[in-house]
Parts: sequence; C-alpha cells; structure tokens
Amino acid sequence: MPNGRLFELQHVVLAPHLRVAEAVVAPPATPDAATVASTATISAVALHAQPLSIQPARAELLRIRPKLELMRPDLFQVATSFPRESSSHPIAATAQPDDTQLFESADGATRYWLPRYRLRAATQGRYQVGVVADADGRWVLSLGLERYPAPEIATAAQTAARLPHTIAATLRFMLPGTTVERRLAVDEIVEDAGGPVAILRLPLADRDDVLGAFMTRESKTTLDVARQYTVAVPTGEEAPADATPVDPGTSIPVDRIEPDRPFPHLRKPIPRGRVTPVDPRPVSPLAEGVLAEGRLAEGRLANAVPADGALAATRMRRLDIASIRATPTLHARPLIRERPRIELPPAVIAKPLYRQAPQHQPIAIPLWFDRNLHPYIYPSGAPDAAAGSALTLHTVAWTAPGQAARNHAYFQSVSDPSRFWYLPDVFRLARTSTAPFRPALAFVVDQGESEDATEVELIADVQPVTDGKRLLAARTALAAKIPATGVAPRPITLEPLLARSVLRLGLPRGGRMQQVTLDIPVDLANGFQLSDRFAMDAFQDVFAALTSEQPGTLLRGSVAVSTGMGGDALIPVEIDVCRMQGELFEYVETPDPATGGMSVRLRNLTEGALSISALPAWLARGATMLPASVRGIDLSQPLRMDADGELLIEVLPDAPWPDDAQGATDAIFDTSAIVALPDPEQVFAQTFDNSIEQDTLREITVMTDPSVLAGDGTPGSALRMIIIEFAGNRSVRLSATQIEQTVQVPVPLMDILLRRDTEGRYRFRQTLIPVSGPQRTDPQWRESDLAVLFAPMP
Repeated sequence: MPNGRLFELQHVVLAPHLRVAEAVVAPPATPDAATVASTATISAVALHAQPLSIQPARAELLRIRPKLELMRPDLFQVATSFPRESSSHPIAATAQPDDTQLFESADGATRYWLPRYRLRAATQGRYQVGVVADADGRWVLSLGLERYPAPEIATAAQTAARLPHTIAATLRFMLPGTTVERRLAVDEIVEDAGGPVAILRLPLADRDDVLGAFMTRESKTTLDVARQYTVAVPTGEEAPADATPVDPGTSIPVDRIEPDRPFPHLRKPIPRGRVTPVDPRPVSPLAEGVLAEGRLAEGRLANAVPADGALAATRMRRLDIASIRATPTLHARPLIRERPRIELPPAVIAKPLYRQAPQHQPIAIPLWFDRNLHPYIYPSGAPDAAAGSALTLHTVAWTAPGQAARNHAYFQSVSDPSRFWYLPDVFRLARTSTAPFRPALAFVVDQGESEDATEVELIADVQPVTDGKRLLAARTALAAKIPATGVAPRPITLEPLLARSVLRLGLPRGGRMQQVTLDIPVDLANGFQLSDRFAMDAFQDVFAALTSEQPGTLLRGSVAVSTGMGGDALIPVEIDVCRMQGELFEYVETPDPATGGMSVRLRNLTEGALSISALPAWLARGATMLPASVRGIDLSQPLRMDADGELLIEVLPDAPWPDDAQGATDAIFDTSAIVALPDPEQVFAQTFDNSIEQDTLREITVMTDPSVLAGDGTPGSALRMIIIEFAGNRSVRLSATQIEQTVQVPVPLMDILLRRDTEGRYRFRQTLIPVSGPQRTDPQWRESDLAVLFAPMP
C-alpha cells in the first residue's frame, strides 16, 4: 500500500465518499502565462464481498479551502527566512498580497500582475457560453473567460508580465426552494486565443439543474475561479548585511542627527517585547557616549551595535506575564550646540527578510442569463426555471459504538432519485497531513502595547468526520425510497451536502465561558478554519479544555445547517487533541500469497501515545473488498502505543478471494476507535507561539547571614563572597555588606500557563569564594522553585 493511504475508514472505500484527483493542463508557451489546473473525480466503492464497478460522479467534494498548514506554514514549522536576492519566487510588497498590487522579481528587473477573470463576450450582446451534446450522451457546457487587471493597477499592468499561477474552477448554485448548494467541478480548462475556457461534461439531470439555475437570480449561480500562486512576503524582520554603506572613518555633522529620528545606523526598531542580549541593560550610544565636547566614548558605539548574527539571536520576544512593556527605540538627544564631527565605525545596515507564502485567492463570476436575452445558451428541450430539481428529506437511525441512537438526515434528488446527500457526524480538530501528524492548531500571542492588551489568537483547522459504516447501512435503508419504474435502478450515490451553516462554539468571553456565534464560513464537505482571540488569562482554561479527556463546554458547540426544508440540523463540534481527524501511522505492507493476506508494520507518527481499543480491517484487491481479521495484538484491553512505537500484525481475509479479484492487495483499517493520550507539555511545545521565548520572569530573594559568612573557625570556612549564577545570564553577589538581594530569574512559561503546582522552576549554580583558599563552584546546575533561596547550600 503506498504511503499516505492509511486514512480513517470513512475517508477510504467503505462509503461512496467522492475522492478528488487533480489534473494539470500545460501552460501556454509564454513564460509568464498562468498554468491552468482542473479537477476530475471518481466515486469510491462500497464495502462488499463481490466485485464492484467504479461509477463516475460529479465533484461535490471539490476542496475549495486549502489546508491551514499549506496556507500558514509559519504556524506549524520554524519559518525559513531569507533575503530578497535569495528568493526563487516573485516578491510581494506586503505580507497579505492580492491582485491590487504589483509583484517584482528578486532582482527587481521584472514586474508582475495577478489577473482577475470574467466571462468573455463572443460578439456584441453575446457571451462565449455553449451547451452542446457530446457523442457519449453527456452535455458539454463551455464558459469562455478573459483576464483583466484590477482597476488600481490597470495602467501599470500594461508594461508588466502576468504572475505565474494556476487556476481551478467550480460552478456553484442553490437548488430551488432550498438553501442547499450544488457544487460542480470544472472537468477541464483549456486555453484558446481569447484566454481560458472552462469545460464541464454533464449528465442530463445535471444539465437541467445548471440551466434552471442560469435562469433565475435566486439560484445565486457563480463560477468560482481559485488562483493559486507562491510569492515571497516580508516577515517584518531584518538581518544585518555585510555591506558597509558608511565607510570607516567617515565623518558626519552632529546636526544631521535629528532629535526625532533614530541614530543613522540603528534604523531597525527594537522588537516590541522584552529581549535578552548578553547584557540585559539596553545601551544608548548617544545617552551614554556623547561627551561635553561632542565625542563618542571609545568603543561605546561599537558595543551598542550587535555583531553579524547577534541581532538574530535577540529576535525572540519574552512574554512577561507580570509586566509587558514595549522597549523604546533609541533616539538621539540634541546635547551639542556646536557642529563637531563624529568618527563612525563601520555601519551595519539591516536587510529585510522574506518567507515563502503559498496563496489561494478565489474570485466569483456571477452567472445569470435571461432566456429572452440569451436564447442561444438554452438548447431545444431545456427546462424552464421553475422546473429545477427539488429535494425530499429522509431520516435513518444509526447507533455508533458506545453512543446512543441518532437520527441522520438524508436528502434525495427528485429529478434523479438515486442521488442522495448526507451530513457529517461531527467536526473535529484536524491533524497535519505530513509527518509528524501533529494538531493543525496554533496559539499566536499579540503582546499589544500594555499588559492588559495582551491577547492570544487561536487558529485551528477543523474538518468533518463521517462514519463510513453509517453511510453503508443507510444505502440499504434508502434503496426503498427509489420509485419503481419497471427497470433496475441505478446504484445509489451518497454525496456530502453543501448548505448555509452557522458555527456556535463555547469560548471565553468577559471572564466566563459563553456560546458564541462566529462569522466563519463553514464548508460541510471540507470544514472550516477557526480563528478567535481572547485575553491571555483565559489561555489556561482554553488549553486545559483542549487537552482534557473529559468533555466540557469550552471548545464544544455545533454547526447549524439550514436547508430551507424544516428546522436546522445540528452537527456537533468537538475540538480537542484526544480525538482528531487525520493520519496516525506510517506503515509497511508485505503481501503473503499463501494466505491471501499480508503482514503490516504500523509506526505511530503522531505527537504522543495512542490508545487502541479496536482495529477493524479489510483487504481490498481492485474493486473487491473482504472483511479481514487482525492477528498479532491482544485488544482485550486497550493497547498503549507510544510515539514512534511500532506494531507488527497480520491481516488475513475472512473468506477466500473471488477468482475475478485482480490487482495488488491493500489493507484498510478503521481507526475511529483509536484515541490520543495527550501530553500537555508536548502539545504546548507544538502549538504555542514559537516567536515568544518559552520562559518568563519571576522575582525571588537570595539571602545569607553574617554568622554563616564568618564560618565556624575551620580553615576555609570563612567566606568573602557567595555568587549565585542563574540560567539566563543573571547573578547575585552576597557578602558581609550585602546579605540580601532580589533578582528576576527566567522560569518556563509552560509552568505558569499549564497551572502546575509551582510559580516556576529555575536553574542556578553556586560559587563560594573563601577568605583564604580556592573558590568552589558547583559542577552541575541546581534546580529549585523556592521564592527565598538561602545561601550557601550544601
């Protein structure tokens, strides 16, 4: 079985859940032309012991919302920053690029513009839209498109090149009398002399639905064109460059240093938040280095400017829970009335840094064609607008393992009775799609301008989960809903419903939990991206709910689906790291021709341990699937599988393979009974803002006693000084004249935010300097969480 195919059962072949495969059309010959992409789909096959044919189906599951990890890679991995000249992609002027701005090549020699798309006019008063019958009995709908620039850059685009990008298109419309949306993927996009042409190949029922939607504004029909491209965007950070625009020894008049502007070589503002250079006290070259006669103290300015590479080491922002203040930018002070000249050392000019940023930006083209104005679009026999398809609602009960029975809604097409739509079982937090399969969630800290303004932004990818076994059982029950016609009905198809939906979720508001209605687009087939902000003091409650194995009210809620056919359907939303949607294992399969089964080595590639209470399996060969037994593990009690742990099992068919079962053998597993055993420390490390230093400051008192310093009279017992050195480049010195000091020491931020029974543990080393004799220094770091530290320690 190839890597990447071990999905949860409901996303493989137990149910006719549509799978999406992308086909890319070669770009036109011009080097700056867009590469055009289209999407084709096939329906999966149902669990059955007999051979099943794979039937083609329309694309209801087109992914129009890219995964969060692809759009925001900076949230899930250490961002790789680079200077402009190292970029292999065009340069964007802002961190949020769009089609109203121009882009540049890394060397600045070429400018680019991102096209918009609209329907193309073939002749005066006539669009380039065609509906013709194909030889295979399908109907071909073609929509000619043209590119054009945004008005803001219309003039500049005339001398710029088109930005390289790909496009994919989807036709969307509302079914009459409902708020249910149909979504049809464009099968192919070709390029002619006028631009792209979107082509859909439709069966008769789909053709009638589309033409009926074209006739009425209420259908809200649009062609959604998604433009996908990659550019380099500024990170807002800078790195020292090797260039020295100001040569050593160059003199500049002091009066050119303006009172309200930074010193010339320090144009990079100090990052907001607390920084920790080697000397924690900021050095102001003008405040400390300008003498009465207008000269800089020797070496003062040079020490104020970090050497190459040192600036990057100070970029981490320290989140001080007790006090969050912005470090002021160093400004010159007009201390000199004369015009002496200052000798400058070599200047270090900061260079802006960039990161690679994939973009996915859709544009909607409205499609409404009055039948009297555009009769050429509608072939003979096309239905009236009022003859569009409608839906019939059915409910089928299903009892999931360990849960109470629940009625699930299914929606049947009146014009095509063998077509049904379904709703997901639940929405859950997604895992990333590449190993390690970690939570697709991040906490980003905005320190604001004051302690009270500090907020945390929760960003998460949430995806729908559907039990394939439930859909399989529903197919049998729904077969009775197909009207008798005297001929064998077509196989039932089940597709995810798309309808207007509203998300309500338990979130912290005003110091307490509230059910909040969020203005977030919910795609019932692909999920949604959650983004919410709350005060830092609410983070502890949110993180506790995220890692708790016991359900609460925080991060729990529902998606209300409105179909216009009665009351809203409620789909639960459960956001935690115990049950997530996505891959769990890496695996290696070895077929066994003698048994018809295979041995499988599973490796846990998640962030932590897993608890396996059941592991149903099937074997697939071509379109044939057989139930299978798993041997080699004892699941009479839940089995714990640690991170990076492995299991070697045998998967054997419960019945002989049919003679006509051909192809490679593949093992399919139902992983719905596997839950994660979260380690809060690991989850914190993987999800908390990696631009924040992972420690904060805590004040402690270090003290001694004069009698202790005097010693007991034995040689070497009298101490001249005690030095306590703390991790984080802090220290105190105790002596007969200074027997007590307070100091701010760094402690793990995790200790505070995870509400551990401590105010934070710190590390230190003790050095004893006797009146006579050699000094004694701890060979290893000590650790403590005491608020008062008494020295010396044995």
